[in-house]
Amino acid sequence: MSEESLKKEDYVEPCCPFDTSQWKKEAPVKPIDIRRVVEKLDEYFYKGDMNGAMRHLQYWKEEAVLGNDRTGEFQVENELMGLCRKLGKGEEAKSHATRAIELVGELGIGDNVGAATAFLNCGTVFRAFGESERSIELFKKAESIYRAQLPEGDERFGGLYNNMALSESGLGMYEDAIRHDGMALSVMEGVSGGKANMAITYLNMANLYEAWLGLEDALSKIDECVENAWNALNDPSLNHDGYYTFVCEKCYTTFLYYGYLEYGEEIQKRSEKNKE
Repeated sequence: MSEESLKKEDYVEPCCPFDTSQWKKEAPVKPIDIRRVVEKLDEYFYKGDMNGAMRHLQYWKEEAVLGNDRTGEFQVENELMGLCRKLGKGEEAKSHATRAIELVGELGIGDNVGAATAFLNCGTVFRAFGESERSIELFKKAESIYRAQLPEGDERFGGLYNNMALSESGLGMYEDAIRHDGMALSVMEGVSGGKANMAITYLNMANLYEAWLGLEDALSKIDECVENAWNALNDPSLNHDGYYTFVCEKCYTTFLYYGYLEYGEEIQKRSEKNKE
């Protein structure tokens, strides 16, 4: 029999009449405009309308699900877990984090930077609500991807190492935590505007030394960390913008806690001035 005389039934297996899988088709994707979603979200944040932000994200999550847009759903889940974490909604935050991890697998993006950032966000959620061991597992996944995909010294490593240190400190893994804080400082030292984040890391280290050594034995190290944080905040390279205000507010209570009232009062003034 020549090749030209072959018929389809000669080389295709017959279908079972009860097998309906051949008729199933993937639902068409109707993507959401994630850029517009994030722009509107920023407007809610700017106004301090957290309830509006939550309604906004929940609406667009539903739209993404209805439109079979897993990529859009993945991006909205990342925003939802962060918002729920800030609002102290632990179970909801962990639910959104779990779904984001599932979507990494469904989308087949487990080796790209977007997945790593999601793992970092998820780890931050689990640490915030008492699951530090699980958070470290996620941070290690993120680190593996970052190392494969990003140049050494990329600023995203700084945030990752900071978060790893916080989880390790919470589990009493103080030597590991100090090592990762040091790695975070090294990264941020070479990043434009990194001094602001360095201030936060130095104060995290002060808290770490207190937990590790006890307040009395850690005083000299705490004083060194506080002074380093203060110097970082006063670096002339820093722009006193909205993020600087956020950092000042984050550092304020730690300065006061360790008795550095003058430092605390000064950065409080800077925060209030920036808001005018």
